[in-house]
Amino acid sequence: MRSLKTLVRMRREELDERRQLVAQLENRLNALVHARAELEKKHAAEKHFAEGSPEALFSYPAYAAWVKSEEQRFEEARLAVEAQADAARDGLRDAFAELKKLEIAEKERIRRERREAERREQKALDAVGLSGYLRKDQA
Repeated sequence: MRSLKTLVRMRREELDERRQLVAQLENRLNALVHARAELEKKHAAEKHFAEGSPEALFSYPAYAAWVKSEEQRFEEARLAVEAQADAARDGLRDAFAELKKLEIAEKERIRRERREAERREQKALDAVGLSGYLRKDQA
């Protein structure tokens, strides 16, 4: 049954695509976390600088408001990517389960065909043996 082999191959390709999607989403998630950490590091440095300089202290509240809005933007993006990653992982899990079902069905089909071929071969050998026995018995 060639169609089952084709279906297994297609499911493997789908599984690979889903794995790549999950990896891409996890990379984006890591990049967002890293970017937020960098922002927090820069914020701490600016805060420290503003505490030591009266001129910088004047503009610090606007900077702090901008940092807060950026942190909110990072958090929203992180939550969105996390939701996409969770959905992609669920899809990956489903695709893997479907692939396993098809692989098991393919192995079972191969086992049945092998057993049927062995049965036909044994039947042919039995026929040869029986005809030889009958010829020997008639002689």
